[in-house]
Amino acid sequence: VDVPPGHRFAEEIAWLTRLGLLDRRGDRTFGPMSPVDRGELARALFRYAGADDDAPPPVGMVAADVSAAHPSAREIAWVVRHRLVLVHADGTFRPSRPARRQELVLALHR
Repeated sequence: VDVPPGHRFAEEIAWLTRLGLLDRRGDRTFGPMSPVDRGELARALFRYAGADDDAPPPVGMVAADVSAAHPSAREIAWVVRHRLVLVHADGTFRPSRPARRQELVLALHR
């Protein structure tokens, strides 16, 4: 409802939502001006790669701040294993922190 047909990126947003790459918000809005956090980036990359079938569920800690019980643990473990999104020097992933542009560039390039 927050992306009308005349929106500058309506076609691209419709494509992304059709593929289910980003989760919908509870109020069914897209939030085109909202930042994407690192956890969302991990989920989107995982889904776009079609990794659902070959990614084993993680055992133990994925990162210092992401346990196997984290809702996005499998996706985060997959992007870390493939070095698409890196763990910070202190061993944390920080899934709720907004993704930086350089992180997106790294992920898309790899």
